[in-house]
Amino acid sequence: TEICDVIHWMRLCRELFCLTGEISYMEALEKAFLNAFLAGVYEDGRNGAFFVRSSGRHWAAEPQTETKYQHCCVNNVARGFASAAESIIMEGEDGFYINQYIQSRIRFGEVSFRIGAGYVDRGEAAVSVRGIKEGKKLYLRIPAWSKKTIVRVIGDRTYETTECGSWFSLEHIKDGQVIRMKFDMTPHILDFSGVLQKDLPQEDYHIRRWMDPNDGLCNRELMVKQPMSIIQRGPVILARSKRIGSREEEMFGQKSVWGKKCSVSAQMLRHDRLLTLCRVAIQEPQGTDTMLMCDYASAANRDVEDARYFTIFV
Repeated sequence: TEICDVIHWMRLCRELFCLTGEISYMEALEKAFLNAFLAGVYEDGRNGAFFVRSSGRHWAAEPQTETKYQHCCVNNVARGFASAAESIIMEGEDGFYINQYIQSRIRFGEVSFRIGAGYVDRGEAAVSVRGIKEGKKLYLRIPAWSKKTIVRVIGDRTYETTECGSWFSLEHIKDGQVIRMKFDMTPHILDFSGVLQKDLPQEDYHIRRWMDPNDGLCNRELMVKQPMSIIQRGPVILARSKRIGSREEEMFGQKSVWGKKCSVSAQMLRHDRLLTLCRVAIQEPQGTDTMLMCDYASAANRDVEDARYFTIFV
């Protein structure tokens, strides 16, 4: 990922949401953060230069900061994390807007919130609130991809909504209240709908973006030259990776589900150091293909030079 582009897209989405209250900006921010942003940083950020995955592929940029090992990607990553954190919960005139279900603890003066883990892999979120004043509402974002969402207010009642990409409002929230949510994590196939340039001229800008300062043009043979599809489960894009045992000949064969009438299902598996891991079954007219897939961000959390280490395409 060219992570600076993602960072500033997240900043733009957050600012536009603050100005307009339009929920689609939070949908876009979530998609960018959990996929393109986290795919652009390593899970272990202690080893400075390798904190940003693209840092080793940049041209030397000493004039930017008058230092040898700093450039815009590394310096901007903190902005991305800040934009995500600042977007989780926001306070409005009549209540609080819970926009993202990232595990966190957040305080607004005397009011505190806690969001538990489980959103990305299990499709669950537990939100607890303390210190809230009477008359304040909670607005819960129902993701556009969740076609049926269950909202359970502990000690009160259970709601079921098929309204997606909208707010679900709760009134009369009590101090110490806990809200549990269950989202529809049914995976679906996204077909490529653009136009592919199959043979880019040597001087094309897209080619130049794949330059290596030491070796020149790299990985041109790996560019996608045919329409392909990706699989989205909940808020994340899925990927095959050598990290989870995928084989190169399977990942980079010519076979694709693009344009076919396929259905897809996913079975969650236990995992370690991955956001999500599942066994995916793609039902095609000719039969069923099964494969292990993890989230895009976890697919290459390794410092490797292997350009065929993972793929998001099916």
